[in-house]
Amino acid sequence: MKGCKKKVIILIVTVAWLLTTLSGCARTNHVLDGSQEVARVGEDSITLGVANFFIRMQQAHLEPIYTMWWQMTPEELWQAEVEAGVTFEQSMRLGLLEELENLFIFRQRAEALGVSLTAEEIAAIEAVVDQFLAENETDALSVVSGERSYIMTLLELITLSHDVSDAIRATAAPNITREDALQKYMEFVLFPFETTDAEGHQMILSEGEIEMLRMTAEEFVTTVLSTEGHDMNIVAEAFDIELHSGSFDEESIIAPWEVLHTAWNLSAEGEVSGVIEAENGFYVVKLISLYDEEATAERIAMLVDEYEQEFFLSTLEQWREETEITRHLNVLERIDIIGLGIAAPEPEIIPEPEDDTESEEDEESEEDE
Repeated sequence: MKGCKKKVIILIVTVAWLLTTLSGCARTNHVLDGSQEVARVGEDSITLGVANFFIRMQQAHLEPIYTMWWQMTPEELWQAEVEAGVTFEQSMRLGLLEELENLFIFRQRAEALGVSLTAEEIAAIEAVVDQFLAENETDALSVVSGERSYIMTLLELITLSHDVSDAIRATAAPNITREDALQKYMEFVLFPFETTDAEGHQMILSEGEIEMLRMTAEEFVTTVLSTEGHDMNIVAEAFDIELHSGSFDEESIIAPWEVLHTAWNLSAEGEVSGVIEAENGFYVVKLISLYDEEATAERIAMLVDEYEQEFFLSTLEQWREETEITRHLNVLERIDIIGLGIAAPEPEIIPEPEDDTESEEDEESEEDE
């Protein structure tokens, strides 16, 4: 029950923030006939009202971010070409229409997956819609197609899509073994081919200097092998060189491939490599562990996530292929992003209610004292 309650709280906070950022400028030429059809997905019709509200919601979120990043005015942003003959406005409209189509497809498939909105979720959505309608002027609502039916439809679709997404991923059957994700652990040092002169400029060593560096690296190996337990840390301090360490496999980026390959093929924990030449310098490696349990578990989790995401995307692609979709782009183009700015004030931060159990425990602790 607590998990469900928390989910509803998150829904309220997230959706309320998105909606309360919308404050459309009341220009009569931007008031659309929301009943017109933008697209048909199977037997469902996507109305211009639902599409307009969805796009305005995204515009309010993205416009201030992108204009800040790219140092553009909103007009410059939406008119910028993302490819030959296609503006950012056109690209975003089409991209969001595809997202809407997917939401309707998810709703059509929800029942077969045993997914439906709970009474608590519906009540939460209704509360958010009531608040949004109460806090916005009629003219502004008209511009963003802020009618109850459009907003309810959109928020129900978005909420349901999360549950459908979870259900799709739950049907995936990843078979990731420890061997697939095995991570080892190593220590290593680098004797770089670059140095810094007195003025702070980077300089590449000469051939003679590189050969001297190789001899230093070989001396380092000999010294490590002479210590008890092949202690790389003590020797690195003596040579005034930094000791690095980390989990790895042969596809990691912690070190060049030559180093990873050599380290991976060391057969015993505590074994030290010879001098390994890579593009940026000489390396010496010590294998610390043949099995890094924590890193391997993290790698398995990552591979499972990747598999489930790929399964989700392939399932969605298949569902789209099986669904008849008709678009009316001339209707979609009536949503003018360039000509209508949407203000995005700072969202109100709503603290999450304290867990009842924790509060009771705190009270009991105070009484004991």
